Amino acid sequence: MMRIIGISLWCFIFMGAVVSSAAEPPLLEPAEAWTARDGLPNVRTKLEAGGDVTVVFIGGSITVGGGQPCGYVTFVGDWLGKNYPKAKVNVLNAGCSGTGSYYGAKRLDRDVLCHNPDLILIEFCVNDGDRDMTTAMERIVHKAWLKNPRTDLLIFYTLRDDNLPHYQAGNLPPSASAHEHVAAFYGIPTVGTARAVAEKVNDGTIQWKDFSGDGCHPNANGYALFNAVFAAALPELLKSGTPEPHVLGKSITPALEVYPPAPVAEPLPAVEAVTDAAGIRALHTYCLPAVGKHWVETADFTDPDGKPLWRISWMTRPDEAAPTAELGADRAAWDANLPEWFAEDKTFTGPSGIALLQGDGALTNRLGITRRERTIRHGMTPPELAVLRFLAPATGRYAVRVRADGISMWKNEGKTMTLNILRFSWNSSRGIPVALLSAVKKTGKEGIETAVELSLAAGEELVFIPGHDAGPAAPANWTHFGVTIGYFEK
Repeated sequence: MMRIIGISLWCFIFMGAVVSSAAEPPLLEPAEAWTARDGLPNVRTKLEAGGDVTVVFIGGSITVGGGQPCGYVTFVGDWLGKNYPKAKVNVLNAGCSGTGSYYGAKRLDRDVLCHNPDLILIEFCVNDGDRDMTTAMERIVHKAWLKNPRTDLLIFYTLRDDNLPHYQAGNLPPSASAHEHVAAFYGIPTVGTARAVAEKVNDGTIQWKDFSGDGCHPNANGYALFNAVFAAALPELLKSGTPEPHVLGKSITPALEVYPPAPVAEPLPAVEAVTDAAGIRALHTYCLPAVGKHWVETADFTDPDGKPLWRISWMTRPDEAAPTAELGADRAAWDANLPEWFAEDKTFTGPSGIALLQGDGALTNRLGITRRERTIRHGMTPPELAVLRFLAPATGRYAVRVRADGISMWKNEGKTMTLNILRFSWNSSRGIPVALLSAVKKTGKEGIETAVELSLAAGEELVFIPGHDAGPAAPANWTHFGVTIGYFEK
């Protein structure tokens, strides 16, 4: 029998957070239909014995889409259930849109290994671009086998339209070549799902539009082409190899750091005092601390006296398309929603597991609107918005400086990104709009910078909530977002 549970994630990983493990692109490897290497003998043994078998897919948006009825996640689950009817096969989709192996390695424990998988299928070559992400892929391998050395791994390759010349020359594109290098080093089987499609496009059997409606995401026919490759490759991979624990020896990456140390909060550096419109210097200046550097573990960032100064919460994104000055004005929508700390990514997340506020240096942050769908049968958690809160430490006059260098929103040209600023008195259930800032994708002036002066009583809050009108599934965020607040006496 076969049971499919979707845990698909929708999110966006900020481009500045992607780190290449090599300055030069990798040497290109030949493109093969599949390579068995050490095969999938451990999962085969459990399937044949009729045991409980857990299969998890991890990858980007192509894997997210693979959970559709036509997709390869569904197909592989159905295929295993049909060919091993005595086994109970659980297939989980841990795809996360817009992410590559760098983030995949971070979240492997939380989103994949927590399910004790017998088989992990890995798809990251499209979102890894042309970078050599050997280190990230090695972290995935080491984490998996340190957790359970009998977990079998399978790496497979999807494609972008600009990969076609590489396949026409008989080669894998750069990122897939790096993945293939890792697979060969560790004896991991690989499946060239992309090669079969590229060959058909390159020889004129089909046009690209017959496979995809954009640069990389398969349509139903595209997934069918991928599925045909899995149908041919799986029997060969499953019959290969001897069931035994996988052994970790040396790594390709020198001194591979599989688990980095947990971040320890650093003190905030001294900053230049804020001045008001009249040029008067503030008595105290409060800067938004960088999450993961100055602000770690707890949802409250406190002042030297232990009083909360900044707080991060989350709220469910409303259904209306265009954010207004009333977005988040109801305190009940977010007041009790404290985030979780994700140490591996050095960030706070909502219940979906997606970053709400992510550090990017000494005093800059990215404030993100994120979405993750966790589908179990027909249920899902809704998208989440970050709610950043400043708690006034004393009664007086405040000068607030807000900035963002730009917006990050995949495609969606012409759509608007917003930042709503509200004021909440300590006993009020509704906020008073202070400002609604916005920028349009691809205007050439996508950042924001504003100054607001107002009086606050001790304990009152300024609340910052991002929004956009690009639709509920669109990931978007303000990049290099920062807030600096100066305090003046009455």
